[in-house]
Amino acid sequence: LESILLVGDDDKIVWANQSYANVFGFTDPDSIIGSEWESSRVGTGVKFENRRKYLRRLSEINNNRELAVTSEDVRISQPESRTLSMTSAPARSGTSEYQGRLWVFRDVTNERMADRSKSEFISMVSHELRTPLTSLTGFIELVLDGAGGEVNPAMERMLVKAHTNGIRLSRLVADVLDISRLETGNLALEMSEVSLQGLLAELSDSMCPQFEEQQLEISCKFPSNLRAV
Repeated sequence: LESILLVGDDDKIVWANQSYANVFGFTDPDSIIGSEWESSRVGTGVKFENRRKYLRRLSEINNNRELAVTSEDVRISQPESRTLSMTSAPARSGTSEYQGRLWVFRDVTNERMADRSKSEFISMVSHELRTPLTSLTGFIELVLDGAGGEVNPAMERMLVKAHTNGIRLSRLVADVLDISRLETGNLALEMSEVSLQGLLAELSDSMCPQFEEQQLEISCKFPSNLRAV
């Protein structure tokens, strides 16, 4: 199913399969064998979304005899919209002598559509969760402030834990949204130091009810020289 092309060290096409001919607009793979690859990269009726960028990238890869490309997307707009995953590696003899370059193009149109649908779904669900979570933590804050009457110390401890976990869940929803943005390339990360003491103390406090249900006790002990990560 992959479109396969082998180009010799003289930049002439050595071999191509029928799938390559079909995808790139050639009637018969035999018709391009022996021709200069630069003049036979695209046949009739085939258009790329960014033709100049694609052809420039092909030249960059082809001119570097050491470079191997594991997967790069190529988008075709005509005769039908499709996405190809391009893989390329230098072809060498048993004595490691450079003999040309192998190109493989795999149709990943459906996979990319599924990825986009998944990202859109995650984004939609995350946005829908944020509103009730904000409302939930807001009402807990009102109760803690005495809006519903006096709160005794035991109730306050439970409400504080519920509020803390509500905030934590809101952060998780925000993280899911960030993952969706990362996948689409719309998020930049700013790395900074994180205190393990603070993080583990918060986690152990939020997990305390589950431990108490099993009649277990959880405690955290940190060395005085524990560094941030």
